[in-house]
Amino acid sequence: MLKFVKGVALAALVTSASAQAQVMLGAYVPGDGFQRSEIMRYNSAMQKPLAFVNIFSSFSHDWDHLYWQSSNIVREGAMPMISWMPVDLNRPDENILSEIALGLHDGYLDEWAQKLDAWVAQYPVEEQPTILLRFGHEFNGNWYSYGNSPFFYQSAWQYIHDRFEAAGVNKHIEWVWSANNVNVDDYNDLTVYYPGSEYVDWTSIDGYNFGSNYSWTTWESFTDLYADSYLTLVNYFPEKPILIAEIGTAEERDLPSWFWGQFGDDSDAGESKEAWVADFLTQLETHFPAVRAVAWFNTNKELGWSLTGNGNSGYNAFATAIQSDYFTSEFLSAPVCDAIAAPTETDLALAAAQAKYEAVQQQVESTAADLFHAQQRLADAETGHQQVVVQRADTLSAMKIHRQEYYDIRDKYEVAVNGFSNHRGQYLGHRDKATNERGRKLSADQEVRTAVAARAEQRQVYLDARQSFHVAREAYRTAHALYVSAREKRDTAAEGSEFDAALVLFDEAKAVRTLKVEQLQVTRTEMLNSLYSYRQSVSDVTSLLEKRGSIVTDYRQTVEALNTTRQQYRSSLQYRNAKRFEFVETRMVYLQQYEAFREANIAYVESRQTVEQISAEVEAATVALQQLEQERSQAYNELTNATFLVSMQTQSQGLMLADGSNGKQPKVSDKETNKTDESSKGNSGYANAGKKSEDFFIDKKLARKVKISKDAQRELALSRKPDPVDPEKALKRQNKYKNMTAEEKEALKLQKINVLLY
Repeated sequence: MLKFVKGVALAALVTSASAQAQVMLGAYVPGDGFQRSEIMRYNSAMQKPLAFVNIFSSFSHDWDHLYWQSSNIVREGAMPMISWMPVDLNRPDENILSEIALGLHDGYLDEWAQKLDAWVAQYPVEEQPTILLRFGHEFNGNWYSYGNSPFFYQSAWQYIHDRFEAAGVNKHIEWVWSANNVNVDDYNDLTVYYPGSEYVDWTSIDGYNFGSNYSWTTWESFTDLYADSYLTLVNYFPEKPILIAEIGTAEERDLPSWFWGQFGDDSDAGESKEAWVADFLTQLETHFPAVRAVAWFNTNKELGWSLTGNGNSGYNAFATAIQSDYFTSEFLSAPVCDAIAAPTETDLALAAAQAKYEAVQQQVESTAADLFHAQQRLADAETGHQQVVVQRADTLSAMKIHRQEYYDIRDKYEVAVNGFSNHRGQYLGHRDKATNERGRKLSADQEVRTAVAARAEQRQVYLDARQSFHVAREAYRTAHALYVSAREKRDTAAEGSEFDAALVLFDEAKAVRTLKVEQLQVTRTEMLNSLYSYRQSVSDVTSLLEKRGSIVTDYRQTVEALNTTRQQYRSSLQYRNAKRFEFVETRMVYLQQYEAFREANIAYVESRQTVEQISAEVEAATVALQQLEQERSQAYNELTNATFLVSMQTQSQGLMLADGSNGKQPKVSDKETNKTDESSKGNSGYANAGKKSEDFFIDKKLARKVKISKDAQRELALSRKPDPVDPEKALKRQNKYKNMTAEEKEALKLQKINVLLY
């Protein structure tokens, strides 16, 4: 198989058979068809109506959704392209292709077909719409549950197509077989998924320029993205028109977003979306004649794809270019699109030779220029390196001087810090001691105050007791005087009644005197007890005052020591701060010198590496130029031979590329006939094909899934396709996907499927 250089000699490999070929315009717009205003807004902005509108659906949606979406699209004069994903949103990670092929979704399919037929029937016969049915798009990727399963994909496609044929609705449908522009699966060959020419009306490609926003992507032109897959489709399926179903480019100002699993960089900031769009439409018309329909993805999802959104660019280039008659708002049915004739082997050889020679010639010129510039850059780099060496030596010398000064000041600062720490420790120790002594003093003051209060209380008790004693003594004296007077009266009283009366008074006075004596003794005892307690409290106060005096003396001595250490602490603090300021200034100067040396050293290392790198480039360019000179000579010889063969073929046989006008089909060779027969055999029976695998088992009543190993799937799928393509054809571009992290894979899966969640 030929390995083509991207974007080189595409027009020489395939050619449009009609100068009147056109590309019909389509788009995906926000609202997924539910919002008719979005279609109107897009048409108004572009000043050229859409021929078809892309909408998304799954096996969890029926025609109740699609009815309104499709009707809105038809009201705006366009046709719906239904991207129908074999996904059950209740179990989105399960592959249901085998279930479809086993008939486990027949009820859903039959109802879908019936409602489609009823929807079409509501329009007048001459105005009945046609839908583009894009089943299971991007099947050669790893982000959908149905991806990476070629045999099951073929089988499910054929099963649905045949069932719709039996239901009579295929007359309303054009089937779109839509691949991703890069194979991200286990097969590296998108043709193994092809269900057969009798089952397909359009071939299709999806591809986006993600810029540098993912770790595995860079800014790529339209040709970079589409050349490989386009040549594959034209090579293998030349009778099928190509539809670009999803295309978009990032904005150069888009920044990677962790929400979408984007861990790239902003290295594409110097690119231009406007220029990308202009180049895309130019390349489409010039070098991609087999493309007969294109649908821009006009919404901002994981990146700024939109052309008409606020803040988006690219609109001017797109709206201007599509005003050309090459782009049409008329719906182009696949059967009436011009066929693209496959080139002959001699044409392919000539185109390859031309491409090879032009590429080698371009490489020779580029390498020679690179060598010349590299030699100039090497001379400049060596001169610059000598200057950097001198600058590095100067900054190193200055840094050493300031480093020694910095070390000396740092030592003095450390001494000041140690002295400050010692004085601060002494100060804090005396402060703690003074605090303790003050606490003792306050405690002693409280004890003295308590003892003084107790003494005053005891004194008052004593005074009260003494007063009571004095009162009792006066009462005793009064009673004693009465007793003496009564005794005298008794002793002087005459016999008889006078004596008796005096005796009574004497007895009474004696009893009173005896009572007062007892009271006097009690109060005297109380007075003496209170006097003793009072004298004891006086002794306690005296003792506490002596103790307090000692504590106060200790406290005053501690305060004096605290004041002394505080002064020392303040002095050492001032000294430390002065040394610290000096240290900081010296350190700043040293760090500035160190930074200057570090920058000079980095410049030195970079300069040395630059010299070494440019030296290596000069050597490599010299070797490459010698090799390319040999390759150019060989390519020139091959081109001369190929040109001679084409000239001889044209003169002897008159063979040219097929005219390919409407109604003409490319001649089918015996080889292609054999392929068709083999393909028909591969499609003839699900069970017969399954016999090639030991793991294959079919039971429509019991089996929910069919398990077939990947090797067996490949064998079965290959039985239904033309000759396999060169397995190395897209390997280089596919390798970049191997660097995707788990987070990026999951984010890619989410961003692909979330369009179904409208």
